[in-house]
Amino acid sequence: MPTDAQGVYEAYAPGIEYAAENGLLTYIPIFHPWSIHRIDARAGQVKLLVDEAQKMMEVVSCIQVYEQVLEDRSLAIGMPPV
Repeated sequence: MPTDAQGVYEAYAPGIEYAAENGLLTYIPIFHPWSIHRIDARAGQVKLLVDEAQKMMEVVSCIQVYEQVLEDRSLAIGMPPV
């Protein structure tokens, strides 16, 4: 279990790389607010992960992903209708 921001980054960064290399529409790591604060009160692990993701893919909100899928339904192939 990671105990610092760098450890969390190292645990989750491979998911970013995998999503980028495989052309996945999204990569959405989930963190509880209390666990972010427990590791780093300034959320350094989140900054590290967002900075890494921005090097490889576009970082957008969930609403923006939803709007992209509405605009191009082929992005949702193999998934239930949105």
